[in-house]
Amino acid sequence: MKQKLAIVGSGPKSRDQAPWNDPEYDIWVFNEATESPWVKRYDASFQMHKAESYTAPENFKCKNYWQVMQEKRCKPIFMQEPDDRVPDCEVYPLDEITRMTGLTKPFLTGTPAMALALGIYKGYATIDIYGIEMSYTEYKYQAECWRYWVGFAHGRGIKVGLYSGGHMFDAKLYGYEGNHTFPASHFQGRADKIKAEFDAAYKNLQGQIATVKKCLADDEYLKVNEKVGPMQAAAMLAGELKGRLQEAELYAGYTVDKPADRGEFEFRAALNQRDGEPKRIAMQRLTGQIEYVWNVWNQTKQPGARVQLEQMIERLVLASLEVAAMWGAYQENISYIAEYDDMYIAAGGQIGDNPRNVRLG
Repeated sequence: MKQKLAIVGSGPKSRDQAPWNDPEYDIWVFNEATESPWVKRYDASFQMHKAESYTAPENFKCKNYWQVMQEKRCKPIFMQEPDDRVPDCEVYPLDEITRMTGLTKPFLTGTPAMALALGIYKGYATIDIYGIEMSYTEYKYQAECWRYWVGFAHGRGIKVGLYSGGHMFDAKLYGYEGNHTFPASHFQGRADKIKAEFDAAYKNLQGQIATVKKCLADDEYLKVNEKVGPMQAAAMLAGELKGRLQEAELYAGYTVDKPADRGEFEFRAALNQRDGEPKRIAMQRLTGQIEYVWNVWNQTKQPGARVQLEQMIERLVLASLEVAAMWGAYQENISYIAEYDDMYIAAGGQIGDNPRNVRLG
């Protein structure tokens, strides 16, 4: 066994940075990743699921994975239980790792944590982490356990290199960064940032609209059909940024005498969500109508159908901007609520204390 270990998940942001060509490292990967082209080499893998899972013929990640597991490669596959059909099977030492912690029950909520725990148990001096972001829904449940094992490794004097997932350790510093108020520049800073993004998005939208109009004028039926989707997507992006900008500018105009508080964030988020839903349904209905009129124009080549289509596309742009602006306003207020709660907790408060009535400057 080497002194250095790299645990490599499938997260594309950092997996390619793993020390594939460094012979000083053992490399561990997970499940079907052994067959992925981005895995340049590996020394062991993990398959911690039940047999009915890893033997399933409909494995969408690797159709021949069960066949691969039955090959002898002399590279351990750490598993829950012995399986005589898997020649490289090595049973995960769950009891030994639990005793190592001093806990009465194993605290292992995901395979990445199990791999890190095993690396600690085996005595690696350096453990580097790649491709483990814990950013998707199922992994958020696992994040607390992951933090525990990173801390456990540090406590054992192990050098842990977090080349992925660093955001899990990015939180407001209790007592130092906590507060019951936003700084006066908070909303203006948001507005300035969003304004630059909105200007770029709106410029792109104008280009998309010009392209569609030219295709309409030239009677390029198929191109119109191809370009309307990207144009609407550009309108939705510009609209979302417009809605976010409106909220940031609104709160930036508040004063100490008229502060923005958590209750207003909640109110405006709910208001935009409520009012935006019927407009979203109407926009979807308009999209269907545009498809019908386009088919008429494509089949009849009548100028009247083209004029009607052009008018409806203009309405679609406006509707998309409006619907997305309400969505953006909703999202902006939700982000303020999350920021405020983090800040409030870091200052020693509890969300159950009903912080919505605390004034924000």
